[in-house]
Amino acid sequence: MKLKHSVMIAAGLGLAAVACKKETGAGPAAQNPVVMKASDNDVIGDYFMQKRAQNTQTFEVNPAEGGEFVSERGVRINIAPNALRSSTGEILQEPVTVSLLEVFDRSDMLFNNRVTESVFNDDGTGGEPIVTGGAFDLGAKTASGEDVTIPNGGVQMRVPADITGGPDPDMTLWTGVQSPDQARDNAWQDDGGKPNVDADNNYVFPITDWDRINVDKAMQFGGQPTSYKADIIPHAGFTPANTEIFMLIDGLPGMLASMDVYDPATLTWTEHTPYIPVGVNVHFIAVAYVGGQLYAKIQSSTIVANHFEHITGLAPMSEAALAAAINSL
Repeated sequence: MKLKHSVMIAAGLGLAAVACKKETGAGPAAQNPVVMKASDNDVIGDYFMQKRAQNTQTFEVNPAEGGEFVSERGVRINIAPNALRSSTGEILQEPVTVSLLEVFDRSDMLFNNRVTESVFNDDGTGGEPIVTGGAFDLGAKTASGEDVTIPNGGVQMRVPADITGGPDPDMTLWTGVQSPDQARDNAWQDDGGKPNVDADNNYVFPITDWDRINVDKAMQFGGQPTSYKADIIPHAGFTPANTEIFMLIDGLPGMLASMDVYDPATLTWTEHTPYIPVGVNVHFIAVAYVGGQLYAKIQSSTIVANHFEHITGLAPMSEAALAAAINSL
């Protein structure tokens, strides 16, 4: 059975520029899988939320019948009859709306703020960049707004591996958690499970909860890692409340990192852990949302010891132009 499909339209979001609220805390204990929301004065966070709402697909299913739906990129979610239950485990008697945000390309990662970064730990480990085979925000509600559970299994996801270059045996399953450095940002925690690969080159795995899920692998680099930071010149008007800086490594289309640690004393953005070796070719991408206008600058660089990137000349840019420029790198 093919399920009814629609696209979720964003609710009107107020985009007003003031100061950014920082999230504190570190280590796995502080990184619970919660629904991320932008703080009251987080303009760029509100912008990302708006894009996620615009890009979310929704599908209606009769819980008694179950069914299958296919996303715009070919992801399939199969739901067995009566697999969807109420929060108390009872069989549902009303339709369920399943929502899906799918992220494959670098532009998807940027506009939806679903970057490929792992959580860091109290002992200083973790935080390394990861490469995705597909990341997803999943949700489900009844027509009356009740939460939906999957207590007995029966929901399966199939992700076409060919979208990201074909099956990779090193891919594992990760869960999204709130970044301890920036409340609006997501980080990924390795669950340790591995997807199967079917005859049609799909990553196949069960869905046990409505959550943020990623098919990912951690990157291992040779060479000496170094610290890196960036600023914006001129800085006036660009703040952590309306600006975010990303970095991609050339040759890794499934990777995009966010520099989500801001130092107000030096007016610089950096990352929590230094995992980029000297000599690696990268691109820095500064994105700002100011007065209802998107500003951006993409700047190529080669990492040097204690790298300090001065990003100059942010200028108005359309979303379509920025997406095309990012995906062409």
